[in-house]
Formats: sequence, structure tokens, C-alpha cells
Amino acid sequence: VNSTSRSGRGGSLFASEVLQVMPGGEIAVEDAESLAIAGSGGGIWSPVLVAFGDVSLVNVHSQGDAGAVHAGVVQVLGRLDVRNSSTAGQGAALLVWEGMSATGHVAIVNAETSLGSAV
Repeated sequence: VNSTSRSGRGGSLFASEVLQVMPGGEIAVEDAESLAIAGSGGGIWSPVLVAFGDVSLVNVHSQGDAGAVHAGVVQVLGRLDVRNSSTAGQGAALLVWEGMSATGHVAIVNAETSLGSAV
């Protein structure tokens, strides 16, 4: 996916309730950007992200918050890979409001922000 959002949330994917990747499934977002200062989530915005399968975000950026993923709850049982993400706000790779649990693989490589932290 190569996408740009000029307003709102989610440079590539917006889920109003739940984004779930089933075992054997994959979501790959590459070269996505959210240009809205009030928006967030360069790659994915969702109240709940559940990854039984693979979620890969490469070269994702946000002018608001959360370079790659902005979510309320993140649960990783499969894989979550974020590479080359940035934001002008908080959460260079992930911004999670409620909680995150991982029994699978989580990798964050090269995340940059001018505020806050990588996660």
C-alpha cells in the first residue's frame, strides 16, 4: 500500500471498532503517511488491534501522533513489525491508550519522534 491521508485518522487503515488479523493472515502497509496534524496513525488507527497473524508496517509517518499504529488495545499473538516510522507527536511507532500484551513477536526498528517515546 502506498497511501496518504490529508485529514482524519489512519494513513492506510481505519477501523472503527476492531482490526483483527487471523492466523496465517497478513496486513502489510508500506509508504503510508498521515498529514493531518489533528489526525493520527501513519499506518493504522483502530480502537482494538489483534494480530494472530502478521502485521508489517514499513516507512510509515504521521504529522499528528503515532507513526505506525494508534490503538486503544493491542494484542500480538503472531508478529508485529514496525520499521522506519516517525511522528511529530507522541509514539514514534505505537501509541496505545489502554494496554498492550504480546506473547508473539514484536519488533520496532528505527522509530523517531520529537515528543514522547517510541512506544
